[in-house]
Amino acid sequence: MLESDIVALDVEHFSAGGFAWKARRGLRPAVDALCRAAEDPGRIAGSVPIKASLGRSVWRMDLAGQRVYVKRYRVRGLREQLKYWIVPGRAEAEWRAAVALAEAGIEAALPLAVGVARRGLWLRDAFFVAAEAPGEPYVALLEALRARREDVTPLLRATVELHERLRAAGILHPDLHGGNMLARLEDGVPRIALVDLHSIRFPRFAARRPRPRMRGKLAHALWRVLRADEFERALQMLAPGEEEDVRDQVRRIERVRLRSRSRRCVLASTRFARDRAGEWTIWRRREVAGDALLALAAESRGTSRSVGQLAIGEETREVFVRWRRRPGWLPIWKRLHALSVREIPTWTGVACMHRRRFGWLREALLVVERLPDVVPLARAAGAPPDEALQRAALDAAAQLHRAGLPARAEDLYAWRDGTQWRVLQGFFHGGIPDRPRREARAAEERAALIALTAPAQAPTASR
Repeated sequence: MLESDIVALDVEHFSAGGFAWKARRGLRPAVDALCRAAEDPGRIAGSVPIKASLGRSVWRMDLAGQRVYVKRYRVRGLREQLKYWIVPGRAEAEWRAAVALAEAGIEAALPLAVGVARRGLWLRDAFFVAAEAPGEPYVALLEALRARREDVTPLLRATVELHERLRAAGILHPDLHGGNMLARLEDGVPRIALVDLHSIRFPRFAARRPRPRMRGKLAHALWRVLRADEFERALQMLAPGEEEDVRDQVRRIERVRLRSRSRRCVLASTRFARDRAGEWTIWRRREVAGDALLALAAESRGTSRSVGQLAIGEETREVFVRWRRRPGWLPIWKRLHALSVREIPTWTGVACMHRRRFGWLREALLVVERLPDVVPLARAAGAPPDEALQRAALDAAAQLHRAGLPARAEDLYAWRDGTQWRVLQGFFHGGIPDRPRREARAAEERAALIALTAPAQAPTASR
């Protein structure tokens, strides 16, 4: 950071809790309180955990009389140590980005403090503290405008203007999406604030370089949350004359994203855990205890499929347990998550368990949440069919086609949720959907679904 930045921010430097700190003047007591709880900031009264993974943890709490977010970045392994020996760590990068955005007049989370702990030359641990930015999640404001039947064009225009201001300031934000933007209305005018700034970069010769990556990332984020007509308007504002090129880029980004997301369920992350218990390898959702899964496996052993009870978070739910030897359930477990990432209705995967001996797979167990009275769509369509079922089937097909996936009737299942029909995508058919086709045979598949679920016509009285 430049010396002029430090003067403008009125920053003081000090050491506390084994960290070298830079903090806004007057925040030393708050930083000392954070250092006393450095091993577990969740112990601070009123703190709320937001995220917890191997590399990053986030808490929301009150410090120095204001609501703040505290982020802790831990260095994982030799590879990251070497990386952060050459480039600044994530906490320092986020501090620098927040300062640059403030200088450019772009609203973002206000930086309050950054602390770095090193072992010799190696980065070991780091904290970043920022004030809570005003606004609500971008998608929440978008849905509120739709619910009030207000025009979303001003919000789209503000989003594109934010992209142009970043570009004009020489700031590259390669992870610009709705989760990193907070939006609000001030006197009816949309305002957007940026959060989660660690991916921001400052490339050399920025004014001479095109920004296809940042533009493509923003277009992909908008494509995921906008309706077709809204996306066309946004695309015309974002890339006039280059709409087709940006559409192709959106498809490529979606393929990469899904390939990454469908693998997250086999790694330790915020939502998932990976455990070893004797000969068992367990992939599970974090709200499910590993011991409970082992007990469920012992109860259901000897049957190819069974129904059991399992504590999921604070609730006890019915789950469907399915056993087999080979092949294992891991591709199906990944498929479940890949479908959920696309927000395509399917069964909720709870856990996948493999037992190996001497490297050979002996038993495999898949646990999914049980939905009562689920039947193939063709069977539900003959019960007799009605308009509500047809609407649900066509809505499911639209979601699948939007993701570039086929919507074959034989892969769809239906069940009644109270008085409403819900249509689910089956997960036992096909491989991991992480490579969407460029175009689905949408018209043919829609026609087949309409024919299958067409409501029965009342007979016409003869004259």
